[in-house]
Amino acid sequence: MSPESPTERLELAGMNDIPPEAIPPWEAEWTLFGPIANEGDSSNWPGKLGWDPLPLDAATEIPAEITIEGQVYRPQKTFSPDGLLDFDAIFGPTPGAPMVYLLQEIDSPEAGRLPIAFGANWGTEWWLNGELVYETRVGNFGDWHLRNSHQFEAPLQPGRNLLVVRVISGGANDWTMTVGHLPPRPGGSAEALPVQLPILSPLRPRPRDYTAPGLRIEERPAPPPVEVAAMQARVMAEHGVQAHWIGVVDPTGSPYGTSEFLPQRHEGRPEDEDLLIERVQHIHSRGMAAVTWFPGNHSRTAWETHADWRVYPFPGCETDGHQSHWGLCPLTPYGEALTQFVLESLDKYDLDGFWFDGTTWATSGAVACACKYCRRRFREDTGLEFPAAADWNDPAFQRWVAWRYEAFMNFWGQLADRVRRVHPHATIVINHLHRLRSSWLRAIPIDRYPARVLVGTEAMDSPFESAFHGRLVAAYGKPQSEVWMGIHKLFTRTSSWLSEADPLYRYAHHALATLTAGSWMSYGTPDPGERPADAYDRLGSLVNPRKPFEGGTAEPYVGLHLSQQSETHFFSRYTDWGFPKDCWQSFFGWHNLLAEKQLLTRLAFDAELTRAELFKYPVFLAPLSVALADEQVKLLEEYVERGGVLIVGPGFGACDRYGNPADPARVSALLGHDAVAADDAQPLLEAADPETTVRALGAGQVVELRGNVGLRFDRHRSPLLADEVAALLTRLAPPRVEIEGPRRLHVGLFRRPGKLYLHVQNFMAWSQAGSLPDPALTAPEPVENLRVTLHGLNAFSARLPLSDTQLDLAISGDTASLVIPRIDWHEVVELEV
Repeated sequence: MSPESPTERLELAGMNDIPPEAIPPWEAEWTLFGPIANEGDSSNWPGKLGWDPLPLDAATEIPAEITIEGQVYRPQKTFSPDGLLDFDAIFGPTPGAPMVYLLQEIDSPEAGRLPIAFGANWGTEWWLNGELVYETRVGNFGDWHLRNSHQFEAPLQPGRNLLVVRVISGGANDWTMTVGHLPPRPGGSAEALPVQLPILSPLRPRPRDYTAPGLRIEERPAPPPVEVAAMQARVMAEHGVQAHWIGVVDPTGSPYGTSEFLPQRHEGRPEDEDLLIERVQHIHSRGMAAVTWFPGNHSRTAWETHADWRVYPFPGCETDGHQSHWGLCPLTPYGEALTQFVLESLDKYDLDGFWFDGTTWATSGAVACACKYCRRRFREDTGLEFPAAADWNDPAFQRWVAWRYEAFMNFWGQLADRVRRVHPHATIVINHLHRLRSSWLRAIPIDRYPARVLVGTEAMDSPFESAFHGRLVAAYGKPQSEVWMGIHKLFTRTSSWLSEADPLYRYAHHALATLTAGSWMSYGTPDPGERPADAYDRLGSLVNPRKPFEGGTAEPYVGLHLSQQSETHFFSRYTDWGFPKDCWQSFFGWHNLLAEKQLLTRLAFDAELTRAELFKYPVFLAPLSVALADEQVKLLEEYVERGGVLIVGPGFGACDRYGNPADPARVSALLGHDAVAADDAQPLLEAADPETTVRALGAGQVVELRGNVGLRFDRHRSPLLADEVAALLTRLAPPRVEIEGPRRLHVGLFRRPGKLYLHVQNFMAWSQAGSLPDPALTAPEPVENLRVTLHGLNAFSARLPLSDTQLDLAISGDTASLVIPRIDWHEVVELEV
């Protein structure tokens, strides 16, 4: 069809649906004292001063100055209209694990309760009128963009009140606090009875296969005494745990025991090796799988011993971050040493696998690796000379960035293959740290790769992240993908804790969000001993019976294009070697919008831009697909002409696969006009014009968005915007699944031979997530008689396998409908097709 094809113009009113009371004044303006020097980093957080008493702790007045360690600090004012306090931006780069005090005077006409919601990186203490009312000393591990990562109520007295907050940095980047808006808290505390998670009989899998267990717990202190190891194994196994991570290395990657390949830790004890062997024996005797944690490609003792194994940054791109001082390049002889250490440890300790955490090539902002081994391998693999500098405009550097992704994952694939030849039962897990706050510098690809490993990642405290990251790791196309969440807040109740909230519920929602997204879950570092037994009981009874219904092939409806070409080669080059937060928050917002409207969604990488993969999607959503190769543009044009619905955002196709300007006319057949020039990323991310056009092309449609819907929904959570976008999508491409229920429901549909499995989670809606108490901390309100309609899936019977209940299935043509009698937390529907 010619560029003059008819075009329908629409307005998305929800793009501007921002409540005027969103940011109340008290949350935006603060008095600051800082930055307070605090030696240390994230390896020994919270640093030298740590939680020692300091002058402003429990203050009841704002002083003219304070003195700490001989340094005088005077107050300064800061104002943040969006509630985000970025201390790196306020103070500039500060070494160590610096601290800051924030003080706020609040006038109250009478006694009451002030609802406070915040996210922070990392630790905080909160005092009101001299009394400690909340603390996060164990570390936040929360999405600091999510303003209700923490919630509590502070008791206001009539008249003037002084709120004092101490925030300790994690010693890396993103030293921030985000304070959000909550509605006023009415009357007395509600006394709603919590909905307990049912305790069901556990399923006992084969103990040597890490992929078979349900509940998986990371608990890896230094090698404990035999009686402690035996007690932990007993408590875990008797209360639903089916796999246990331990550590045969310390947090720096230095082995506790002796090794022929990696130097033992300096503080190593002769008995540590025997203690670890006995610990694994106790784990296996209780029917659990035993894997070990290992910090990616970091090993402090190896770094100190072998200078030629170290990661070598590009000149001028060095960093003082502590992990870069232990970072080792897998293309040096360290790669062989690590492989041999894995084989040695599997034999010595009788382990069932390795869980490689933080599997990154470079950290803390370094552009690396430029060692002699990398230079030689790059030349051998590409025929190009190694780039002279880290310069996005240099074609050799652009090619190096792409090569680096490939070389890194090839190493892990080779390690896994060599392990599997000797230990066929062993599982190799690669924890991807490319997520909502990790940059291209780490060399974790956002695309499929051939290594036969189990893919892992981490979610913070937000189950919305759990769902997003569940789909992110599933997009790699590897079975048994896994999303970890630390359960550091399991025992962090204070006197200000909300009565309706249960800390455990956050982790129940995490489990069900990842399962519904198509992956699995694990948990990390609870308090040792018998204290977590109740939590294990409740989590195990929730997840273990659901293990048989994990995974399958996600049924395609919307493919959300998360492009490494665009994220790395375009958006990252405009962030001063940093991380394009707004780009990722836009993807996150899009995902939450689609999930809220129960639209089946898969994240689609660049590897899916093939006829075999792309044409499976009725809707392909490319909101930030700026960098595309010519052949990818032509394929998308063919996709639309053959009946697909393509949704594009600002700057679509303006650059080639390496982020360089491309011929703007090459997208005119799709858009009806040339590509929008993209000289910088920020205008594309902040575009606010809500105009939308729908244009017919062949048998399909092209929808062009002139505003950043994903970022707008992430920031302002407009339900109207979600309704408008969903109505447009379903009008152009009828959905596979329709659910008549509240917008908080979260769904996934997965295909196995002869069967479909529909997962329905009684979750929460992003547009309603700012309520008090946080829905992530409360039991969901049950849903009764939920009607589900299926289109074109050819189902002929339905049952609830968790309760072995047969459902009536009404069939009319290619449409089938059923009613789920009740959903408390989550339900699975098994459909025969």
